[in-house]
Amino acid sequence: MLAFGMFGYFASENDIIKELAFGVVVLGIGLIGMLKAAIEMFENHRKDKQRIPMNE
Repeated sequence: MLAFGMFGYFASENDIIKELAFGVVVLGIGLIGMLKAAIEMFENHRKDKQRIPMNE
């Protein structure tokens, strides 16, 4: 998505297509952030990680 948006932004001379390509770049950045959040949720909810008791 990022590469497609960057290519569209720099290769186009039409203003409407440039705005659309910029939106695609922003969407790609948002998807990367969403992927990062999903990976963090997966790591926090894993059942195979070692739990250390707090009282010891």
